[in-house]
Amino acid sequence: MKWWADVLAQPADKGEQLKETEISRRLVAIIDQVDQLSILLRERGVPEVLYHNAHLKIKNGLSPAKMSQRWIEIKPHFGPEIITALRWAEWAVGSLEDTISNEDRQDIQAKITELEALLGDDSLPAALRQILRRQVTELRSALEDYVIYGIGPLEKAIKTITADIVSEQEALTSSANENPEETRKALDKLKSAMATTVTVIDKVAKTAGNIGKLWVISKEVLDKIPF
Repeated sequence: MKWWADVLAQPADKGEQLKETEISRRLVAIIDQVDQLSILLRERGVPEVLYHNAHLKIKNGLSPAKMSQRWIEIKPHFGPEIITALRWAEWAVGSLEDTISNEDRQDIQAKITELEALLGDDSLPAALRQILRRQVTELRSALEDYVIYGIGPLEKAIKTITADIVSEQEALTSSANENPEETRKALDKLKSAMATTVTVIDKVAKTAGNIGKLWVISKEVLDKIPF
């Protein structure tokens, strides 16, 4: 299992060994992307005979049930012909979005780290800490999932955080009344993290949808919190 942990490790893991549940989650996520690739090829009229067996072999090799097997037992599922099939599929489907640069990923990670650091501040109102913890988890998970799912999880994170901010206006106002300075500092960092993430999404997504509008809504709500 350790070699799967090494293969699936990402910079956001900060060198920590992945737990079995997280390894399983990431394997299932990759399997889901293989299924999505099959759907895209089918929608483009590609005969199933050209990709079905290769995709099935990949999914079998990625099965969480085989996590404890040695690499020598898994390796046949990822032979040269499988890599060729994936590269051909990439060419056939085409790019649906540009790639986030390492610099942009590091910028988002830095903003998440700043927010995360606030969670240990005892002077932060409890309600605000709870809200921030949810949003830090949302952003961190989305950034970790980027390498598997692309920009989608980050877009979903912005939608989820926006809904959270709108529904928690009363709690945010209460936190501002309890400790104006710490609440202002925390919300400024939250706005900065969201702004950075939205900017990156706008750079790479070819169909960014209403993400920019959601950011405007979030900012308007946060700006109205009385300090």
